[in-house]
Amino acid sequence: MKRLYLKILAVFMAAILGMGLLYYQQIFLKKKFQNETRIENELQSIQRDLISLQYLALQASYFLYFNNDSIDEKIKSIKRSINKLKYDKTFQSSDFFISAKKFKVFEQQFKILNKTVIEFLTLNASIKNSTVYLPTLGLKVFETFDVSDANKHEINQLFAKINARVFLTKSALDSSFIEELKDYQERLEKIESSLANRKQKQLLQTALRHLNIFIDYF
Repeated sequence: MKRLYLKILAVFMAAILGMGLLYYQQIFLKKKFQNETRIENELQSIQRDLISLQYLALQASYFLYFNNDSIDEKIKSIKRSINKLKYDKTFQSSDFFISAKKFKVFEQQFKILNKTVIEFLTLNASIKNSTVYLPTLGLKVFETFDVSDANKHEINQLFAKINARVFLTKSALDSSFIEELKDYQERLEKIESSLANRKQKQLLQTALRHLNIFIDYF
């Protein structure tokens, strides 16, 4: 009888142990699945933000008046996401070897993209400034040159062509017009070098500097 009791007790204990192990395994697998899902979602979020950053940079280049704060916020957001995952103890586990390789790729892409975008915004600010200023200088031709001035008509035509080509180049993001702008630049330089009037020379010199910025940086 005692032996039978011990056998029943052993079976009962084995059943409890088996159920405990099964319960623990379920909890472990559930937690592992949750971590894998969370990390994968965070990686996808970083990837989406990298694409979004490129789109914002494209918008900044296209639109004359664009709030660069949205780009700054996006860069900060990506940095936070990368640092959060980088120092996540769960993510440092060998279970996430493949995800870690993907993360390294995104991290490197962000470093390159971040540097490129910052450099681009600096150059783009100069291009936008010149794009806005050139038409203003074109209007000043009427104030600076007399009606009887032989160069006035040609300068007006050149400014009209320059501003039209600058607008088309910016709007279409097409650099094929640059060679044409260089031709107008040379013609304007010849006129500038022939002038004796200080105000007239200064006007064309300023215009040439802005045109040169646009040609060099676009």
